[in-house]
Amino acid sequence: MKTCQALILIILLAPSASLSTICQTFSENHSDNVLIRSGVKAAAGYSKLHLSDELRPFYVTNENYPLGPDFCVKVGAMITLQSRLISERLEFIFDPAFAKYSYGNLEHIQHGDYINAADVDVEAIELPLSLKYNFMRQDRKIRPFIRAGFSFSYFVDTEADFLSLDLANGGDKLYDQGNFSFSKFQDAISICTGVELNLKLMDFMLELVLEKGDGIHSGKFGNSYLKNSNTASTYLQMAVLF
Repeated sequence: MKTCQALILIILLAPSASLSTICQTFSENHSDNVLIRSGVKAAAGYSKLHLSDELRPFYVTNENYPLGPDFCVKVGAMITLQSRLISERLEFIFDPAFAKYSYGNLEHIQHGDYINAADVDVEAIELPLSLKYNFMRQDRKIRPFIRAGFSFSYFVDTEADFLSLDLANGGDKLYDQGNFSFSKFQDAISICTGVELNLKLMDFMLELVLEKGDGIHSGKFGNSYLKNSNTASTYLQMAVLF
């Protein structure tokens, strides 16, 4: 009798045990196919701001008035997503950051009988999304890569001062204006190349970034002298991922 009961119990439990094994195997395989990492990043470099001729408040004839290159810094987070079902070499990266730019610093630049100076300071929250291609597999110690992406920025604070002096008339101020109102948004594209090191407790990433933005414009928000400007930045970026 006990033997029969044992056989019946085995028959009843076998399907559920098999189903549990299948679910566990599927879960393990699924987690093996998706790799998510997160960490922190920091960047430092130089950025240049180009003002368009018809909108800048300067008495010069240049078609493009550059400010910089001047120092810029960024700090933020980084999240990477890799799916082996798609490719072992591709990664999606989201790396939001707080960025601070400073252009011009009121450096006096002479153009004929005029002296021009400008100071533009920007603090922004950046939301970049990019696609990374690794030349080596994820299990390699050294992995060179390239990546490219799009960034959307929200300006937390933007201030600017412009000054023009007429030397022919004893240095009279032709233009002296500050505290302009600017657009709250900027779009940018970037390309990067770098290397990632697979360390024991973390991954370390170092890359050179080239970024081109549509400037501190106000086509979406009122009018300003920076409407048709554009920015160009070059910086080194480091990240630690876990």
